Amino acid sequence: MRCGNSLFVVLSNPALWQDLARFLPAGELKLLVTMKHPFSRVVGALLSVGIPLCLGCMARVQTIAAPAAPLTVVATPTPTPIAPHVVFKQDEAALNEVSGLAVVRSKPELLWMHNDSGDTARMFAVNRSGKIAVTVNLQGASAFDWEDCAAQGDWVYAGDIGDNLKIRSDMQIYRFKEPEIDASKTEVQLDLKGKQWQMMTLTWPDGARNCESLVVTPDGRLLLVSKEESGLSGFYVWDKPFKDKSSASLRKIGSFQFGMAGMFTKLATGADFSPDGKKLVVTTYSDLYEFPLSRPFDFASLRLVPVKSVLPPQKQCEAVCYSLDGKTIFVTSEGKNQAVWEVASALK
Repeated sequence: MRCGNSLFVVLSNPALWQDLARFLPAGELKLLVTMKHPFSRVVGALLSVGIPLCLGCMARVQTIAAPAAPLTVVATPTPTPIAPHVVFKQDEAALNEVSGLAVVRSKPELLWMHNDSGDTARMFAVNRSGKIAVTVNLQGASAFDWEDCAAQGDWVYAGDIGDNLKIRSDMQIYRFKEPEIDASKTEVQLDLKGKQWQMMTLTWPDGARNCESLVVTPDGRLLLVSKEESGLSGFYVWDKPFKDKSSASLRKIGSFQFGMAGMFTKLATGADFSPDGKKLVVTTYSDLYEFPLSRPFDFASLRLVPVKSVLPPQKQCEAVCYSLDGKTIFVTSEGKNQAVWEVASALK
């Protein structure tokens, strides 16, 4: 502060007294006060270096803390995105036309897989070496064209939803409780009788459609994405919990145009929810589309404005699922000896 032509500087660092006295002319510097030393000692120190005091203004001197030392800011390194890489080859003879993927919830080192049309009603838990740990057979269930699967909580779902010729009057969703699996073993067979699995029958609200994409919420609500040659796929939901031995008609909530040129860019062939319910991924043969949800697993909050990323080279990608932390995505193709790829999720 100033009083007439006098400058009053009040500092909390006493080491600066004499430095200031050297830099400022004695006629300008009238008072130097420290908060950490008694006032009388400060006055004595100032007088000892020959600085005159303006006593009439001492009562009005304000205290100003010395500037803090500059902060050192350490930048947090940005995590390096996971590069696309092959996890394993699904070279088991039984895995010849894989059309569904889901992480085994109790053993995330395993992946659920199944084939599409031409196989029986069965699911495979496959380890990271590409070997089948467990085959789950749903005795008495049909398998017209299983096209996708999902895992939520204690349940594993399989969608008999394919209809290339658009001739089916309805379709079936199966589910069973995830069994206890010893991941160290291979080629275990588990047969589930009719009372050990459940089934729900669905119909389209606007006529028969082909479909290869099924996603499920933790409470058993369903979302299906139709597979259209035009690329204009419909998003259909059953917004009530799964109920065994019941029938329901789906409700359409929107459409999205996949691809722009070429059939392979337009066909939706698989889908999955991220474990936190904030992302929905849909795959075509060429690209991944990740759609955000503003509220977890809330169909009404699904925004059909996706982030698109290009798939690694594959024969015919028909299966997709998120990892348990939602940071990466697994994809694979139908056909013998096909690679299971892991790629980074593009939607944070």
